[in-house]
Amino acid sequence: PGFYMRQSRTFFVFLYLSHPRQSTTKREVDEVSQARITWFGHSCFQVEMAGSSIVLDPYGVGAVPGLRLPDLNADTVHVSHEHTDHNAAQRVICTGRPLNFVAREVPGDHDHHDGARRGKNKILVMEGEGLRIVHMGDQGRLLTQEQIDAIGKPDLLMLPVGGYYTINADEAHQIMEQLQPTVTVPMHYRHNRVGFQMLDTLDAFLVTDVPVVRATEKQFTITPDMPRQILLPVLVQ
Repeated sequence: PGFYMRQSRTFFVFLYLSHPRQSTTKREVDEVSQARITWFGHSCFQVEMAGSSIVLDPYGVGAVPGLRLPDLNADTVHVSHEHTDHNAAQRVICTGRPLNFVAREVPGDHDHHDGARRGKNKILVMEGEGLRIVHMGDQGRLLTQEQIDAIGKPDLLMLPVGGYYTINADEAHQIMEQLQPTVTVPMHYRHNRVGFQMLDTLDAFLVTDVPVVRATEKQFTITPDMPRQILLPVLVQ
C-alpha cells in the first residue's frame, strides 16, 4: 500500500510500487513507456505515469511572486522541504491511491553547510515504465558520489538553477555532468516579473553545449529514446 500522512506541519510521503507489471512484448513496452509532465512554475510539477499522478513541491498562495497555483488533483503529493514556496500540500486534492510506479527519496542539503543554514532537502527519484525521473527540490550543493549512485542516470532531471537559495547555473552544469541526464528542465529561477528578485535568470544556465529546445506548452512528454537536451516548457501565468 501507499499512503500520505500529515504530522504537525511536516508532511511525510510513503510511496510503494502497488501493482508490479508482468512481462510485456516490445510493442507493449513502446506503447506505455512514457510520462506526461506539467510545469506550474517555480519548482512545481505534476508527473503522470503508468496511470498514476503525483504533484511535486506545490507553492502556497502568494508564496512565489507572479505565480498562482491552479486547483490540482493527483494521487499523492511530494514536498522536498518545509518552505512555503514548496510545501503547500493542502492545495492538492489527493485520491490516496497507491502509485503504479516507484518513488523514493535521496537525502540532500538546502545549502553548502550540511543543511545547517536552510535545512535538509529531499531529492525524489521516480521509476516506472522504463523511465527514471528525478526532481532535485531545493538542492543547495553538488552531489556526493553516494548520492550520484543512489540517484542513477535520469531520463528527466528537474534542476534548480537560480542560485541564492539553491545551486547556481555553474553548479547546475556540474550536476548535469555528475548525473548525465537525457532531458534537463531548469526550475527555481527568475523570469521577467515571475520569481524572487534575488534569483538569477536563465541566461547563464543556457550558456552550454547541450542543445536547448523551447517547448510551446507547459505540458510535455518524456520517452526513453529522446536526444540529450535542455527543455524549456512555457511559463504559464
